[in-house]
Formats: sequence, structure tokens, C-alpha cells
Amino acid sequence: MMPNADLYAIIVLDSYGNTASFSALNGVGVYAPEVLNTIDGKYVEMNGTSMAASYFIVTQVYNQLILNTQLSHL
Repeated sequence: MMPNADLYAIIVLDSYGNTASFSALNGVGVYAPEVLNTIDGKYVEMNGTSMAASYFIVTQVYNQLILNTQLSHL
């Protein structure tokens, strides 16, 4: 069980690996661990709405917000 203080920077891509899901999900969402709907890349929860996604990248960060905008596909 992860401590509630942990944050995760989550990057969501659609089934083609492009930015379609980024647009719907405002690019990057930051969630406490308990907000995550699933961790298998099927769905991600954002403001009560589940969006389909093929996969996402989870980076655990402590007491800070890291938004990676240097990925080549953004």
C-alpha cells in the first residue's frame, strides 16, 4: 500500500500512441494513488470520467510535481 502522500505523474496515450487521449485528458493528470481506477492501462479516472487508453506511464514522485514535456510524441 502506497502512502497517501505519494503522487503519480501519469501520461496517457490512445491506442495509436498519439495525442488523442492527451487532448481529452488535458495532457497530463496528477493523481493520488487512490484516485487511480486501474493500473493496467485500460482506463484512467479523471474528474469522475473514465477514458479508454492503451497504456500509460507512471512515475512516482515525492512531495513535488513532475510533468515531463520532453517526450518526442507530444
